[in-house]
Amino acid sequence: MQHKRTIIISAIVAILLVLGLVYSSQVLWSQNHSIPSSTQDVSSFVERSQNLYMHPTSSPICSPPDLVNISADDFLSLKVTSSDTLLLSGIPYHYEVLNQSSGAAQIDNYTVSYGRPISSSTYSAGYPVTFSIQWVNGTRIGGFTYYVVLQQISSYPVSVIVYRIANAFFAFVNYDPGCSTSYQSMWLVAVTS
Repeated sequence: MQHKRTIIISAIVAILLVLGLVYSSQVLWSQNHSIPSSTQDVSSFVERSQNLYMHPTSSPICSPPDLVNISADDFLSLKVTSSDTLLLSGIPYHYEVLNQSSGAAQIDNYTVSYGRPISSSTYSAGYPVTFSIQWVNGTRIGGFTYYVVLQQISSYPVSVIVYRIANAFFAFVNYDPGCSTSYQSMWLVAVTS
């Protein structure tokens, strides 16, 4: 009986510890990053991250810049031209900056919805965000899950992850010159115009 009680108490303590880590990582996430909001902010954000990619920090705690599903040439060609248009490899796209928790956005003939699964509180070092893209008429085109892992994001001076669905792409751009917890993040969706 005493052994069962010890196991139950240990399990409760472990659950509370995990929930505390999730809460503290969410607090850290909300306190230590900002979201670009205006065209100038988005353009400056892209330029700063590209500059940091070309000239990474020589800190011993930083890994080399990390690009996933996008080439260095494509990333370096990214240019914001107006409040709703960017160029990627010379191709114009309409874009929308997404908030970094959950929500929905309509861009051209697409609707994007995203959020954290209810069961995501069991993740201790970060959390998943599921994305779904559909036509405005409601026909689903596809989806994916992006994992926000704070320790991973803060390990790189620049981290870019891109997902492509149909003629849309989702970009998750993070940068932090010192590889600390003061990184900047931008999530965006873009579709060919």
